[in-house]
Parts: sequence; structure tokens; C-alpha cells
Amino acid sequence: MAAHKYAEAAKMFESFIAAGTANSKTRLYLGTCYQYLKHYDKALAQYDYVTNHASLISIKRQGQSAAHTLRCLRAGICPGQCLKPSDPGWHHMTVGGHPPTDIWMTFADGTSYSQNHMGHIIRMVNGHAVDQGACPICGGTGRVEPLK
Repeated sequence: MAAHKYAEAAKMFESFIAAGTANSKTRLYLGTCYQYLKHYDKALAQYDYVTNHASLISIKRQGQSAAHTLRCLRAGICPGQCLKPSDPGWHHMTVGGHPPTDIWMTFADGTSYSQNHMGHIIRMVNGHAVDQGACPICGGTGRVEPLK
């Protein structure tokens, strides 16, 4: 979408839909145009349509990913892969003398990271959970400025 002509591109994609010649990629592109134009509800409608109607799994996943990212951004939640308080699996450790106020996330290899690692990216490397440092999107906060 050269020269950021999102409004013009959106009209073109809308005309394809009206003519019955649109496919899932058309709707994905239309959602992107709407997102750049700050028409977030319209963008989500297109991403959700793609998620529910695309015939190719790869296109469905693009729709799911775009919708997830936009919903996170609207809520002020980092869309990155960093640890967040809302992630399922946080628990209290009853062994090791940890304070009862600490919460922990335990990974498949048995490694646990505390709430002090919120906003960090934890990746499995050669079968071990490794802290990759603060998320580059949110700077380690797990939050971003909500879209308005």
C-alpha cells in the first residue's frame, strides 16, 4: 500500500466485496487498511471474517494473529510473547522458602520464573526455558499505550 493511501485502498477492497469477487486475502488487506485508518471495529470484523471463513489455514492464522494483536493493543496489553499477569499458569511455590506473595510460572523443563520476570520473553532453547530479556515491544512492562 504505497504512499499510505489506505482510504483509497479500502474503497477498492470494499468494491471487490460488493461485487462478490473478494477472497480472504482481500478482507485481510481491508482489515489492515481499516486498522491504519483507526477504524478498529471494522478491522476486527474483517480479521474475524478471515479467521472464520478462509479456506487456507495459513490465511486463517494471519486473521487470528491480526485480530489478537489489535485486541491486545486496544486493551493496552503488549501483543508480544512476553510474560504477562494475565497468562495462565501462574502459581505460588510452597517449597524453597519463597515469600507467599511471589508467584511463579513453571515451564516444560521445570524451570520457574517469578513475577520479577514479567515483561521478559522466555523461550525454549535446546529444551531449556531461557530468559531472553525484556520484550522489545513493551520494554519489559507487559503494557503498551492503548489504541484510541
